[in-house]
Amino acid sequence: MEKANLTPLKSIRKHCLDCSGGSPKNVRECEIQDCPLFGFRFGKNARRKGLKKSFDGATHS
Repeated sequence: MEKANLTPLKSIRKHCLDCSGGSPKNVRECEIQDCPLFGFRFGKNARRKGLKKSFDGATHS
């Protein structure tokens, strides 16, 4: 397999797929909530959810 330059989030997604036997459904239904990667398993940063909305209404002086 050729090594690709993966972003950290894509690397996490790949790890989660490997952990779940390659099944995206099993990644979605993962019950291991104490896993440090749990919030990132979809290849997105769950901590950024809603950040854009909070800046949309901001005014600049």
